[in-house]
Amino acid sequence: MPVVVVPVVPVVVPVVVPVVVPVSVVVTVVVPVADVTVVPAVSPVSSDSASPHPISAIAKAMGAAFINLFICLSPFIILYSSKLYLTKFRGLFKKSTIFITMLRKYIRLILEDQRADKLRVFDFDDTLAVSDSMVVVIHKNGTSEELTPAEFNVYRAGQDDTFDFSQFENVINPRAVIEVTQILAKILAAESRGSGKRKIAVLTSRGPKAKQQIRNFVSETMSSNADIEIVTLASSDPNDKKDWIDRQIQTFGFTDVRFFDDSSDNVAAVLELKEKYPDIVIRAQNVAYADSYS
Repeated sequence: MPVVVVPVVPVVVPVVVPVVVPVSVVVTVVVPVADVTVVPAVSPVSSDSASPHPISAIAKAMGAAFINLFICLSPFIILYSSKLYLTKFRGLFKKSTIFITMLRKYIRLILEDQRADKLRVFDFDDTLAVSDSMVVVIHKNGTSEELTPAEFNVYRAGQDDTFDFSQFENVINPRAVIEVTQILAKILAAESRGSGKRKIAVLTSRGPKAKQQIRNFVSETMSSNADIEIVTLASSDPNDKKDWIDRQIQTFGFTDVRFFDDSSDNVAAVLELKEKYPDIVIRAQNVAYADSYS
């Protein structure tokens, strides 16, 4: 019996086999007639090789164009916005500047109202007024004599002299010294007009018992209710008047001081302050108008 040889004819059948990775794998299987031999020919397809979706490409292009447009226009947008805010800021700044200026002026007025820069000081006896009060000098031998304030200012005490100032506890028959009260009147008038701030004081060697009588005399003579401070030192030491003025300068910061007194010793003592305060105007005037009274 003849032997028939059947040739093995390979048949190629395309089979799609799903793989776990998100790619499609094409497998070529060789199927023989008598025996099937599978020869895999794997060709992985990269996702990068896939063509993009047309809509996605258009979206990307539009996004890129929008970004480029925004970048180009951003300087103009910023400039316009800045101009608007700058205009508003200028208006607010102008209003705030006006407010701050008004506030500063108001504060300055308050401070100026509370602080004076000029100090005007007057002695009382034989400066603003003369009176019949006398200083009694008691000598060692028991004799005594009476001195007017003007006479006492130039009196050179003996070694054993003692003094009685009891008459100065009262202001006896006071008469205004015309020239000096006129100076005080001018100062009060300037104060009432508001031309500078001044503190006005009567600084006397008399004791505190005479304080109210001096106040009454000044008010009646000047016909004014001005705020004049009455200071009674109860001391005839020139340094006490100098020290009082010194404390006023330190406490209130006066930059202009004027002092009126009939005693040259008191005047000299106050002028010593010029060395301590070289930047302050300090003037001390020795008045000699005791014979000129009303």
